[in-house]
Amino acid sequence: MAAIITDDFRRNSTAFLLKDITDQNTGATDSANDSGSDFEYFIGIGKSDAWDNDAIGNDETNQNFSTPLPTGSVIESKEVIDNLIGAIAVDTSEAYNIIPRVDWSANRRYKRWNENDPTMFDVSTAGGNTYYPCYAIYDNRIYICLDNNSDAGFIAGEYVPGLSTNSPKTVSGGTSTSSATRTPEGPFSDGYIWAYCADLNISSKFNTDQFVSISSTATGTATDATTASGGMVYGFEILDPGSGISGTAFKLLLNDNDGTANEIALTVDNSGASSSAAGVVMDLYSNATQFKGNTNGTVRASVVPAAGTTATVLPVIRPLVAPILGFGHTPTADLPAFYAGLAVNYNGDVKGELPTDISYRQISLLRNPTRTEDDTSAAAIAAAAAGDGNYGVKEVYNTLRKLQFANTANISGLSAGDIITQVISTAQTTAGITVAAKAFVDYVDETNDCIYFHQNESSLINQHEFTATGEVTLGASSTAVPYTGLVEPEYTSYTGEVYFLENRKPIRRASAQEEEIKLVIQF
Repeated sequence: MAAIITDDFRRNSTAFLLKDITDQNTGATDSANDSGSDFEYFIGIGKSDAWDNDAIGNDETNQNFSTPLPTGSVIESKEVIDNLIGAIAVDTSEAYNIIPRVDWSANRRYKRWNENDPTMFDVSTAGGNTYYPCYAIYDNRIYICLDNNSDAGFIAGEYVPGLSTNSPKTVSGGTSTSSATRTPEGPFSDGYIWAYCADLNISSKFNTDQFVSISSTATGTATDATTASGGMVYGFEILDPGSGISGTAFKLLLNDNDGTANEIALTVDNSGASSSAAGVVMDLYSNATQFKGNTNGTVRASVVPAAGTTATVLPVIRPLVAPILGFGHTPTADLPAFYAGLAVNYNGDVKGELPTDISYRQISLLRNPTRTEDDTSAAAIAAAAAGDGNYGVKEVYNTLRKLQFANTANISGLSAGDIITQVISTAQTTAGITVAAKAFVDYVDETNDCIYFHQNESSLINQHEFTATGEVTLGASSTAVPYTGLVEPEYTSYTGEVYFLENRKPIRRASAQEEEIKLVIQF
């Protein structure tokens, strides 16, 4: 059985995620003293221990090292949580609908917007030429290509876009304003016709060299899009040129969304091989209103011979019809809005909540992790409530367990990735087998006399629990050092679902730096 996920499903999935973040991550009832969480979506960082060597033996310090590819397994999601160093909530203002950035550049070949072409948003190559997607960014605006002079390159059913040499513009070379008309513009001397779709959000954190953010609603007047290009026939595509065509008179049949119909005289160039169709001769843009049928716009259109025109094999000519609401009325519907962009800032130690001067190797998206308040003193509550200036108390989770010591005399000198091992007494030995809990050190807090640690699936350690109090050996030392307590983090272990995982080479967290972490999720 053949099946496919449609672009509409991908757009709706993106919109659903972004709306869920907007609805759930408001923090409207946040307070410094209650338990639980008022946020659902968090970006986590984790894995302070080094990656194993890759398949050809490179360690992670080698420039040729290959970072492990995520597998999506259940145990991998569990290990993502095991590895967490900290997590910060995604602010509702930093969840974006984004599209790949495609800048207009002279002498590129751009595809035309064609709802019959499943590759119109992709870069592709043919005959040694590179074809760029059907939209382009110029002067902080997004334009959609409606015609690319490909009729001139129509050969044996294949359209070859011409070179674009004139940049898209606003009407009559006007200035960039949010209320610019959406009337298709052209054809220019290069044969291209462009339709203005939307302005860029230049303040967005995803207005980068790879992606730009777009709105689901029109920039400027939405009704301009409906009246300018809504339901307009803006071009034709010859699927089969036919043969033996005796005349040039054809008809364009328009069926409107109110059930009415209209006919427009059309001229087909029959100068192709064996009197086949070589193109459609009609300047749609000099009388755009005519090619919308009536004010309701066209939803279906077809081309048929007029009286007196015959053919051995009739050509198959498909009209290209604009969205019923017009280009730019709903930018996410006109563009490849299959991507969600999420951003957070990790500022230093986030008021003491997260460690610095260590490396992390995993970035994840978590939904519905829960927390237990661990800031009990008045000073701690005030500091946590202040967040880092951008985030409140419920928006930052510390996620690492720690061992508490009486003093720092014996715990200094450890580094992230070192191993701590619990000392097991005879009474804890079962059937002659000693099972000692082992964990990776994340960092040592000498000010507060504690070691933060994590355990994962690495063969160098294990998942055995440390006792509430006891002794451990630190790193390569065989000296037993007593600890006075095992302290759980405010994050409740193994709560939340892992929606996204990205493995990276080590990224060092410095105490004075601000890390802007961005996730791009493609549906």
